[in-house]
Amino acid sequence: MPLARFAPGVATVRQAVVHTVARCIRLLHERTILMLMLMFCLGVGCMLWDVSRLQSNLIASIALQDASLYAQALTEFRTLYTSEVVETVRPRGIE
Repeated sequence: MPLARFAPGVATVRQAVVHTVARCIRLLHERTILMLMLMFCLGVGCMLWDVSRLQSNLIASIALQDASLYAQALTEFRTLYTSEVVETVRPRGIE
């Protein structure tokens, strides 16, 4: 039994899809350079967006890492200062 007998609109939808695909293929064959240029521009745009996103993530990551290293260096400096300077002058009565 034909499909159109149960659902009359299905045949017209199928024809519309086939017609649209055929038009796209014909457009691709007629305007190959234009389609390739559009695809290239779209690819370059996506690449630039991704590079920008990666760069922002890298900057944030490096800032957090630098802050962590700076805090660690300050902690080590305070420990060294306490052991070398404060403990040396404390017996002499200097606070």
